[in-house]
Amino acid sequence: MFTDFKKLLQERLDFLIEKSNVLYQVDVDKDVIWGLYLDSFPEGTNDIFRERREHDCSSCRNFIKNYGTLVGIVDGKKMSIWDVNSKEIGYATVAMTLNSKIMSLPITNVFYSNERKLGTDYNNELIDGKVKAWNHFYYELPKRLVNSDRGVSVESLQGSVRQTKDVIQRSLEEITTNSINTVLELIGNKLLYKGEEYEAVVKKFKTFKIKYDSLTSDEIKNNFCWVLATSEGRYLAIRNSAIGTLLTNISENVDIEVSVKKYEKVVAPENYKRPKAIYTEVMVDQATTKLEKMGLIDSLGRRYAHLEDISINNVLWASVDTKEVMKSPLDVLKGDIKETVANFIEKL
Repeated sequence: MFTDFKKLLQERLDFLIEKSNVLYQVDVDKDVIWGLYLDSFPEGTNDIFRERREHDCSSCRNFIKNYGTLVGIVDGKKMSIWDVNSKEIGYATVAMTLNSKIMSLPITNVFYSNERKLGTDYNNELIDGKVKAWNHFYYELPKRLVNSDRGVSVESLQGSVRQTKDVIQRSLEEITTNSINTVLELIGNKLLYKGEEYEAVVKKFKTFKIKYDSLTSDEIKNNFCWVLATSEGRYLAIRNSAIGTLLTNISENVDIEVSVKKYEKVVAPENYKRPKAIYTEVMVDQATTKLEKMGLIDSLGRRYAHLEDISINNVLWASVDTKEVMKSPLDVLKGDIKETVANFIEKL
């Protein structure tokens, strides 16, 4: 019976909303999905009733065109509302056909609705003096999925989430793990102006970057970004922020000094002066490797001698002015004595 099939779809939506938290939509022409629904019924299960096929009703047409593309994401996998097990061959065939079509398409939107009630539950018709109840596809959404702000359109909400998703995915694709580690090291060494304010978000981004890079297919990566856009969006859409620009520049092999100066130009006052030169552990390791290849490691401890390094005992002659600088070790020790023992005894 149709009512059983209708109930299966309602239970499926209950499951997806509970496990997926929000619903999404795939992109398919509305007339295509409706035509596929009607044409999927096996012969003899959708015969002509009056002028049209039995299942060709305006209420069901409205539901399938607008909500037949709904999917959820559970454990990173896309799941459609049509993945149900009907005991009737006709509805089982329809469900299998529509599920196959929906699952072949990528998610393109998050789902919002201005109405809590999707479709029409049923309507009555008087036939030969008797009331006939016609059932249709119908579902009542939880309040959190209903757009309660009539000043903001559903299209605007969808566009905002879609843009966030695109920024997140581009960030995860283009920002490298090495650049993230470099920025975290700069923050840890107090080399980045107000870097501590960004530390938490950079660490969180690194967690999701590692997860994203481990995913095995474009579809799963796409699903992953949709979930992030509807849960962690405001934290992870960092590419267009100051810290995101710094990460991007370092990822693109822009000199680290130049990258940090560009960052400081945005967030630091004009008279800001960095407390010390920028260098990271990676940069030190690279420099060490290069110096080893050049055979210069043993020379790092050398420098020009200062007068203070030379004792007066090491030279044949020195001017009076130079002697004051070139004191012998004993002279240095004597200089630290404020009063001689003899003077001390005389005072007694």
